[in-house]
Amino acid sequence: LRIVCLLVGILLLGEFRPRIAPALSRLDRANAAYAAVAAQAQAEGRVPRGLAIPLWPGDSHWSSLYEYYASLYRIRMVNGYSPAVKKSYIDEVFWRFESANTGYLSNDQLDDLARRGIRGVLLHEGAFPEKVSPFPVAFTLRNLIQNPRLEFLGQANGVWAFGIGDTARARGA
Repeated sequence: LRIVCLLVGILLLGEFRPRIAPALSRLDRANAAYAAVAAQAQAEGRVPRGLAIPLWPGDSHWSSLYEYYASLYRIRMVNGYSPAVKKSYIDEVFWRFESANTGYLSNDQLDDLARRGIRGVLLHEGAFPEKVSPFPVAFTLRNLIQNPRLEFLGQANGVWAFGIGDTARARGA
C-alpha cells in the first residue's frame, strides 16, 4: 500500500508541472511613426491625438500595443483599452469609425476626427487578425495611402503614420 501511494504521489507531482511556457517579448523603446505624429502636433502647436488601426471595440489585449507607444510619445488616443467598455464608446467611436479597419475614412469621418482634435492615424500591420477585417492589411494600407486627405508621415517596424489634412492633397504631392 505504501509503494502504491508513493507511486501515485510521484505521478501526481509530475502532472503538476507548469502547462504554459511564458514568452517574453520586447517592445521597441522608440517608434518613428508615433514620433512623427507627435512631432507634427508639436510643430502645429496642438496636443497630439490619434486613432490606431485596427480599431477594436475597446476590450482587446491588442490595444496594449497602442497604449505602450502612445505613452512613450504622450499621444492621446481616441481608442484604447477598458475592461468595461462604455456604450458611448461603442456607438460614437467603434461603430462610427469601424470602416477604418478597411482603410476607408470618408470626408465626414475625417472632419469628425479633426473636430475632436485627432490629426494622426496609425496603422499596426502586425495586429491585423481576420476578426478585425476580412481583407488583408495590404488592402487597408493601400486605401489609406490613396486617401487624398491623408498625408504619409512615417513608417517604422510595421507601424504606419498618416496625418489628417483639412483638404484633399493633389495627387503626386
